[in-house]
Formats: sequence, C-alpha cells, structure tokens
Amino acid sequence: MASYRALFRGREDVFAKRYENAKTGKSGYSPACAREWDDRFCTKRIKKKCTECVYSTMSGEVIAAHLAGRNSKGDFTAGVYPILPDDTCWFLAADFD
Repeated sequence: MASYRALFRGREDVFAKRYENAKTGKSGYSPACAREWDDRFCTKRIKKKCTECVYSTMSGEVIAAHLAGRNSKGDFTAGVYPILPDDTCWFLAADFD
C-alpha cells in the first residue's frame, strides 16, 4: 500500500469518485463526499446539487477498495487529485490516443 501511495501521491484531503448514471449513460468523476445522500445534510435529492459537502479523505481503505474494484456499496473507482493546494504536483500522467 505504501508503494502505491508513493507512486500516485496527490491530495490527501479529498479524492474523486467515479459515477455512472444508469438512465442516461453519463459518467465522470466528482469529489467524494462523506455526507452524500445523507438527508440530514445533503440536498441532492431536492436541488440536484449539494452545497454542504464534507470531502472524504484518501485513506488506505479507499485505495484497497479501488484496487479491488469494489467497496461495500458495489463497483468502485477512485481518482487522485494530483495538484496540491500549493499548486505543486508529485506526478504527471499523459494519455496519447
């Protein structure tokens, strides 16, 4: 786990979670929110957008779920935010199609 974190080092205070809308087929990544779909805090069901997010932190459990492709809620893919708050970066990835 330590070697994976060293290779893909990014922000520790937030990570991206992949989503896919089964109805529209739309997919993408968005910051993972610890309060998502919790009706006490999250207004996504009503307003379609949350304004009270508390970002989930990158942890060993998140990385393990990503590598396994699943978490307790089903399929799971995590993404890293490589640009740190001070505008520095530990790695660069490029995709040439």
